[in-house]
Amino acid sequence: MVVSSVLARARAILQDDIEPYRFSDAYLMARYSDAQQQLGLLRPDLLATTTFGATALIDVTVASTAAAFDESLRMPLAYLTCEQVYLTEDSDAGNVRQASQMRQKYEQAMTGF
Repeated sequence: MVVSSVLARARAILQDDIEPYRFSDAYLMARYSDAQQQLGLLRPDLLATTTFGATALIDVTVASTAAAFDESLRMPLAYLTCEQVYLTEDSDAGNVRQASQMRQKYEQAMTGF
């Protein structure tokens, strides 16, 4: 999976998919990096490899970077990316509520993993 596919989903969820964008690509990539770290904490088993090692997570600076996760995690990562956007953009009650909703959607998307 390519990071740009997660960011495109996140932009659609955030209703920020028409230029000029509210959130820059660099900002979304930083939030994606936060989201993949969060996913690694929530589900460390998803980082395991068949060689008994762990997949290294890197800070993403280019949207064409290959993600460490497979296609089935595109939506969960998009929800976690949106959660990080809402948590870092502003701490008002509306954004906290939106972040909570993104976490719930993440949890629903992860059912069955």
